Order: sequence, then C-alpha cells, then structure tokens
Amino acid sequence: MSASVPSGRYYLTVAAQNEVGVGPSSAEISVVVGAAAPSVPRGVNGSAQGSSVTVTWQAPESGGPISNYILRAGTAPGVPNLFNGAVGPVMSVSASLPAGTYFISVAAQGAGGIGPASPEISISVSNTCSPPSPPTDLRAEVTASFVRLLWTPPAAGTPTYIVEVGTATGLSNVGRFNHGWTPSVVFPTPPSGTYFVRVRSRSDCGESSPSNEAAVTIGAALPNVSGTWTLTRAGSTAYPWIQTYSTFIVTLVQNGSQLSGSIRPTLLGAPSTPILFGSVSASGVVLFGSESAYWNDAPGRIGSDGYFRLTLDGTGRAMSGPCTTTDTCTTASATRN
Repeated sequence: MSASVPSGRYYLTVAAQNEVGVGPSSAEISVVVGAAAPSVPRGVNGSAQGSSVTVTWQAPESGGPISNYILRAGTAPGVPNLFNGAVGPVMSVSASLPAGTYFISVAAQGAGGIGPASPEISISVSNTCSPPSPPTDLRAEVTASFVRLLWTPPAAGTPTYIVEVGTATGLSNVGRFNHGWTPSVVFPTPPSGTYFVRVRSRSDCGESSPSNEAAVTIGAALPNVSGTWTLTRAGSTAYPWIQTYSTFIVTLVQNGSQLSGSIRPTLLGAPSTPILFGSVSASGVVLFGSESAYWNDAPGRIGSDGYFRLTLDGTGRAMSGPCTTTDTCTTASATRN
C-alpha cells in the first residue's frame, strides 16, 4: 500500500487478518518522510571553573535545521539521572554543580526526529578555586537625597558584590544587599543615625572577607515648625512706641531647613509683613525675621528687634530665647496655636 503523508518520522507495524481474526503484529519499523533525523552533534566539550560547569558543541553535519538539542547528564556512564531534556536550539549550557564527576552527551532534534547522541564526555568538578579578594578603599558620599558608596575592586576577576549595613560595627542587621559588578552603588538617604557599611566580593568560588568598614552618619531629622504661632516679646522700654507691638501672630511655612511665611501684630490695624529669611536647625534653633516700621526699631538691620532667634522645647509646641537686641526687648517666646 502507499499513502501521501507530511514530512516526519513514522512508526509502523503490520498484522494479518482472516475470517478467524487478527494475527500478531510484526516488529515495529520507523520511516522518515521528507527529512532525515540529524546526525551526531560535533565537538562536544566540557569545562569546569570552580563549581560552574559549561558544555559546548557544534551543529551536526546533516539532518537539516535543528529545532532543539537534547542534553543528558548523570553521575554514572549511561545514566542520565541529573537531567534528560531539551535545552533549546543553543550550542552551550552552564550550571553550578557540587564536587564530583559528571557524564554528559548531546543529541540534536529536527524535522526528522531526534538523532543519535554524541559519545559521552566526563567533567570533574573539584570546587578548589578560591573566593575573590575583598574590595578596598570603601568610602561614602552623603547628600540630602542619597548616599553613594564607592570602592576599589579586586585586582583580579570581575566579581559581583554584597553590601552589608548595620547599626553597630560588624553588624548586618539593616540588611545584606546584592549588587552587580560596578564598584559603586546609590541608596536613598536613610533615617538619621550612624550606619556601619562593608562590601564583599562574590564569585562562583564564594564570598570574600569584608572590605574596610565605613561609618556613615546621617544628620538628625529637622523638627517641623510649620504652622501658626503666637509670639510675645517683653523687656526693655527704651522705645515705648515699639513696645506697643508686643504680641504677634507668626505663620511659618517650612521647606527643608528654610522658613517663609508672615508676621502680623495683634494690635488692630497693624499690617502683616512677609518673613524675609528664616531657618530651622536639627538642634531646634528657629531663626526668622521681617521688616516693618511699625514694630522694628531699625528696619533693614539684622539684629534689630524685628528678628528672632528662638529654641524649641522638648514638646515642639513652644520656643523661646533672648531678643537679638535689648533696646526694645530682652526675651521672646512663642507657642503653637
């Protein structure tokens, strides 16, 4: 008999039938239509560096386009007990394996099916390579928005890195962070405090000892003084007309360490004037000033009574301090509304 079928490999048996029934089947044969199975992959070779094993090969000499390669790997000859499957139309694979001897063969697959496997090769993995050397000269650059760590890589190899961060020397309680092969990394600025940082090199042969340790200090967080305050000044009567304006409503708008806003005497009809400069420090010193001929004895002169230097108390809801000049007041204090 004959029939037209698509290209491929077919498996056939034949059995005879009469009025009694169907007899036993013949031995199975395979028939390739339109394409032959690929021949053996050429140049199968293996190498090991530390625990990293790489197997390479070349395409077969015949059999048409290759759709897949079948890799068989085991711990004894002819026993693919580690892997027996397709790896795609590639011509190299790599894996990390423990110490031992491994037996590997490769077969090609195409339109005509899977061809014969290559002769087995053996690869011995000893894991006797040494970890890389540690990085050196670790240092940090701190800005308001990020911390950059930089270091000098080992003289040999191209390792990746592990960054260790702790709150005390030698600790990694903040975390161990994997990093690529570049000798620098940037982190967002963390909360205030002192952090202890080390970097280790890493390769297939393990981790290095740590680099020098760098202590990174992040400034204390600034207190938040935004809001409305009632300010009172008292003391000298050298300029009684100015002392008429002794109570003020102060509106502070904080942007980082800088302050803006306005000051308005509570006396009816007195104008509100903008704060021309202002700042707040991590220690709670609040400095601000404005200009007004109504209540400033010397407009335009820093240090006149239109300028205040107050220190926050522990609650953050009150601040006080000496006047910048004693001509018109000796003390000033403010409470948050």
